[in-house]
Amino acid sequence: MSDLIYYFSGSGNSLKVAKEISKEINGNLIRILKKADEISFNENINSLGLIFPVYHATFGESGIPHIVEDFISKLKNINSVYIYAVCTHSGFPGTTIENLSRLISKRHGTLSVGYYIKMSIPYSTLDKIKHLLFKEELKTNQLFEKKMNKLQEDLNKKIKVIVDDILKRKKSKLETTGRIFNILYTPLYILSKSMAKSYYKKLSDKNFNNFSKLTLYADNSFKTNKKCNGCGICVKVCPVDNISLMNSKPIWHNSCENCFACYQWCPSNALEGEIVQFQRKYHFDDITVKDMIRK
Repeated sequence: MSDLIYYFSGSGNSLKVAKEISKEINGNLIRILKKADEISFNENINSLGLIFPVYHATFGESGIPHIVEDFISKLKNINSVYIYAVCTHSGFPGTTIENLSRLISKRHGTLSVGYYIKMSIPYSTLDKIKHLLFKEELKTNQLFEKKMNKLQEDLNKKIKVIVDDILKRKKSKLETTGRIFNILYTPLYILSKSMAKSYYKKLSDKNFNNFSKLTLYADNSFKTNKKCNGCGICVKVCPVDNISLMNSKPIWHNSCENCFACYQWCPSNALEGEIVQFQRKYHFDDITVKDMIRK
């Protein structure tokens, strides 16, 4: 019997979680790719794990990356498969687990257990204001390192809980924000989405009203600086094959997942732009660029 763990990761955080779980249950790690065909499961599949980061949940979106939604839409014969999910995030995961459960139900499957794990610390609002108004450099400090060490401790504890639940085949254990909270938060969703839509119209240089479509074109705001040496790492780590080189410089092709793998893993710090101006670069020591290169 096989325990399959499908993952999507740009920064490497979700891959970190997938690796830790894989070690404990002897699972087979499989990277989710954009051009997957329909995937049919048989009686030899013991469990199916889905591990990915939360995107745009703060704006009332599903929280599920486009590539993961596409992957789930191609699943077949999962009605008898034990399915679990882990969604990594940096702050507010929204209703991602609920939305994922509904998508899986449409494929006649059941999400038995679903979890959130906070994996990173974004820059504070004060840091962003200082950067915008006073051009103060955004940098990592001792407080950030202390918080990250605490997240690492929490991660290890959460992994043990998740693995124990998987091995015991727990069911109906979904971490959610709760119906009452979602109702109360709805006005903020509407406001934040309106603001985000305006921001992404600027990033994409497009006037679409569909927010999800705007995110695909947000790569129009990427640019390179003089440090770019044409190494092509950005091309290799892009999970959706959205980047190519022209005259030894990267070009983005408007199918962006907003995973920022190109920015996170550029060895020369040559990628910049408004889209990533507040993105913190941080990697777990045991996740390397070789792990991230698209096979």
